[in-house]
Amino acid sequence: MTQEFKQAVQQHDLASVRMMLSNELLFDPRGESFGEMLAYAKDNLPDLFETERPSRFSIPSEPKEWNADVLSKMKRDLNINFSVEKLALFVEMAKFLGKDKAETLNDNETKNKSNDSKNTDSSHEVTTVHRKISRKKAGTIVTGSGAIIAITGLFVEGTLGTVLTIAGGVVAVGGVILLSVPKKQQP
Repeated sequence: MTQEFKQAVQQHDLASVRMMLSNELLFDPRGESFGEMLAYAKDNLPDLFETERPSRFSIPSEPKEWNADVLSKMKRDLNINFSVEKLALFVEMAKFLGKDKAETLNDNETKNKSNDSKNTDSSHEVTTVHRKISRKKAGTIVTGSGAIIAITGLFVEGTLGTVLTIAGGVVAVGGVILLSVPKKQQP
């Protein structure tokens, strides 16, 4: 768990906490770090979850119908309504669709442990490259999700439209930040 995440929780920055939680599953679909982060957030943020509202997207419940596009739609739906039910489905989807990545991460960790005394620089480099690729994908998904939320807000009248537009803009900026943070600052 990063200091940035702890700070967001301490500052009661629900939008950032929620985004970091869902992004963590894209970075590491094994869910171990996500589980630790979720437990910390639940212990410190009684209003972490929202009441379940109907989805704005058609999300198939059958795993055989899941793909990257469906995962992206589910993430957008979760960004709009961070409910226990939507998060549970998103976790299931991310783990299912990320099983190859999870295997690769496990293989890399096993190799890193066995080569620890030989090539610590080399194994760290492999992990960093893998994380960078994941960060780029996550940034793209987050930016796209934010843009869609903002555009949706433009077509909704009243306060809800304004809130959606602002929230979408914030989410899109978060995605751009993920894409543009210099390599030295990335975890």
